[in-house]
Amino acid sequence: MKKQLLMLGLGLLGSVTMSAQLTSPFTGTRPVAEVNSKADYYLYNVKSGKWLQNNDDNISATPNDGSRWTTRGELGTRGMDWEVTCKLVEGADAMYQLNPKFRHNNSLNWDNLYLDTGAALTQWIIEPADDANVPNAVRICANAGEYPYLYVGADGWLVSGQDYDGENDVWQLVTREERIEYMKKQAELNGSADATWLIGCPQFANQDSRIDKWIRAISGDQLPEGHSGPANGNTGDGMVNCNRVYEMWSSYSASITQTLNDIPNGTYGMTLQGYYREGSADDVKDWDGNSLFAYDLYKDGKENHYATYFANTTTAPLISIFEGAKDAYEKGYEYNAKMTDPDFLDPIESGKWVPNSTDQASWAMFHGAYWNPEIKTSVAGGSLSIGVKKEQGVNDDWIIVDNFKLTYYGSKIDLDQVKETLAQAIKDAEAVTARSTDAINKMFDEALANGKSVYETSTDATQMGEAATAITNAIQLMNETSTNATFLRQTVALSQNEKVEGDAMTAATDAVANAVASDAINTALDNLRMARRLNAAEKHENVFKGNAPAAGSFYLYNVGQKRFFCGGDDWGAHAAVGFPGIMVTLVETDQANTFVIDTRLRNGENQHYLNYGGYCDTGAQDPWTFVPVKEGVYNIKRGNLESLSEEEAANNQYLLGFRKGSYSAVDSNVADEMGDEDNMWILVTKEDRDALLEAATEENPVDASYAIKMPNFNQREYEISGGWDNLSGEEYAWEHTNGTIYNRGSNNHDFAFEAFNQDPVDISQTIYDLKPGYYILSVQGYYRDCTEVDYTQAIAAGGYEPKQLANLFAWDANMNQITTPLVTIDQYANYAPGYGWNSNTSVGWIPNNPQQATNYFQVGAYKNSLLVQVGDDGVLTIGVHKEGGAEKDWVCLDNFRLTYLGTQTPTGINGVTDDAETVKDGKIYNLQGVQVKSATQRGIYIQNGKKFVVK
Repeated sequence: MKKQLLMLGLGLLGSVTMSAQLTSPFTGTRPVAEVNSKADYYLYNVKSGKWLQNNDDNISATPNDGSRWTTRGELGTRGMDWEVTCKLVEGADAMYQLNPKFRHNNSLNWDNLYLDTGAALTQWIIEPADDANVPNAVRICANAGEYPYLYVGADGWLVSGQDYDGENDVWQLVTREERIEYMKKQAELNGSADATWLIGCPQFANQDSRIDKWIRAISGDQLPEGHSGPANGNTGDGMVNCNRVYEMWSSYSASITQTLNDIPNGTYGMTLQGYYREGSADDVKDWDGNSLFAYDLYKDGKENHYATYFANTTTAPLISIFEGAKDAYEKGYEYNAKMTDPDFLDPIESGKWVPNSTDQASWAMFHGAYWNPEIKTSVAGGSLSIGVKKEQGVNDDWIIVDNFKLTYYGSKIDLDQVKETLAQAIKDAEAVTARSTDAINKMFDEALANGKSVYETSTDATQMGEAATAITNAIQLMNETSTNATFLRQTVALSQNEKVEGDAMTAATDAVANAVASDAINTALDNLRMARRLNAAEKHENVFKGNAPAAGSFYLYNVGQKRFFCGGDDWGAHAAVGFPGIMVTLVETDQANTFVIDTRLRNGENQHYLNYGGYCDTGAQDPWTFVPVKEGVYNIKRGNLESLSEEEAANNQYLLGFRKGSYSAVDSNVADEMGDEDNMWILVTKEDRDALLEAATEENPVDASYAIKMPNFNQREYEISGGWDNLSGEEYAWEHTNGTIYNRGSNNHDFAFEAFNQDPVDISQTIYDLKPGYYILSVQGYYRDCTEVDYTQAIAAGGYEPKQLANLFAWDANMNQITTPLVTIDQYANYAPGYGWNSNTSVGWIPNNPQQATNYFQVGAYKNSLLVQVGDDGVLTIGVHKEGGAEKDWVCLDNFRLTYLGTQTPTGINGVTDDAETVKDGKIYNLQGVQVKSATQRGIYIQNGKKFVVK
């Protein structure tokens, strides 16, 4: 690299003979030149007069040969903003990252010109091209390979190579401000100027992060029962690799909207390619159940144009798919629409050929089809909203849009149109019912009040335009933030009840009041959700003296987290901390205090060892050294430091320790931080844990969950002889009839057992050698007695008594079966705000698959408990049983636990089913932290820091 910079400094690269013909309408600017500084530029190729952008018209000779996708860099008339970051400066030379703002590696790759790969970052040298006789001209060369330059080839397309001619490799970096001034001058001189470049992702390229500037919404809620969809997204590059379209299919309502801010005032024209098809490819399903062919409606002039495109308040119907139909089959027009025979009323082919897939639509539009008439609007406040919307529709209807095009016609403004835009903005704001943070609510209310005042009193176009812009931006901000702001408020209330403390709680409380951006709200919500999970995580106080490392079996106790080593996180097979932990075997090596860690988490024969990558189910028998920190406490570090990367070695990253900011993950490359208890471990034997039971009483309960095999249904556990259960292995943990561990074998972080629409359901385990006495048996789980829709609607309607057919059970010392019904799914609705399924009823959010259920379980929801006595034989059978039930009922379970209370008969154990009458004094709250007058309706409530159930 230094050699390359030296060659540039000596002028040995890019030394060419220049023609005097090269000119540019732009002044350009020099790139930022301080390390880590960055700025956005448009990159203009002077010779071609085109801009560096993604590929939208260089078509592959052979479809899908991979050479010309939308994610490849190319030259075009539109251009796009590139984030240019200075990565290195040596002397007069500098290297840069050219970030196209596409997803993945955020780099224009030097060897294939793609924008979205996982390849290493390409560093580009941007060198002055003073010999070009163009202001601020530069050449752009990759510091890789043979040091290729970017230039326009003889065929007009972008090239990375060495065959530049001194003119075709000359570029300018142009700011947005300069492009705007040039656009205004062109409109003044010529009557119009292209303004499409102001739109983010106007052609819906794959992986372009600017697509997030489009606010996309779709709903099928009001379609008839059994409807298809809805679906939306950018797709359709199977026939034309360099073109994608955006589709909205089978929805009642749908929209895609982008608001352009800080643009010149004046008149704009907007058009796009696209069409609307009412109903399916053949017919349209009316609300009354009648079926008519879509082409019949079109030819008879009865077609509904539900979809419209708009620019501010100017709207027009999106043209029909049949307006671009062909009279014969051709590529892209591959479906012969049906019609009704006028004589016999039978279905016949119409002879009108139309697209019938996104690939076909993309082909048609790439070749110029389905352009809609231009609409014009006035902008007076620097803001323009464009898009497509549909406020009602039918099953299987279809919208395709592509290639939004914007034209600037100069500074002239239609005052009546501006006032109409303000009136519409006020109307839109008054229809908004959502709320967000206190600060955003205030901004919204002030913008609306000001807009109303301006509308009534002002005749100034700019003032009205600015008021409309403020309202439009406030609506967009409200819509962007209201959902997560609501979840944040609910999570703060729950966290207060649970006494969650720390930075996350402080920041979340502040965000509820003061946040004015999505990022701040989302970050606060993510951090508080994690803090809640960590607060609810089961922990074991450090009462262990510890043991010296030796060959044998141990639990590894993490001092900082107060949890035990287990499998979890990635694939459920990465090193993690949890409860009650797993027993690992230390296998002695030649090194002192160094062992191979056998986790017993099998992923095949001899693949059950902890490797340096942090996975517990590998065949790599990597050695780990136990380094004393204090008596009985150890750091566990890699026994072979030669495996460290250069960065890891430089930063002493070789310890086994808890990953900061995670729920449970343990990393194998944690830096050696003196005194960090998250990196400290204690070796605990089963005998150590058994000994704690001796002092157990009702007032001093002791965990005995480690006696349960596979209590959390974790990945890889009990893969000893083929499987975890009696159906797949000889040495197993659980016996069951029906049901399964959801997604076992897949990449989940947490696992749960479920039985959906099955009867009977039984899952049980017999535990031996328990200490006689009293235990609390608990499990997290619930029962739902019908479909999620029927259930929540019945609950919301009132008067419905859900069945509780699933029971937690245990056989006591007298061979009596002790049971308690599992709580119903609605009793912890909204306990993990934003997780699960939104019922759109007063019930709110509930889990709708086991993965969602684990989000609720991790914050302590759905706990069921019973008291059972174990006899002198030390045998206890536990489980859950359901017999009978409605169609599509559902049982979901996780985290069986045993807590030992000693041998004395407990006197104060009331479980979790206290009657509301016994706790009628003091303030009562629901699970969302909202105070209620009385606890008379069924559900779970909180009083004096404790939960109770009203059945």
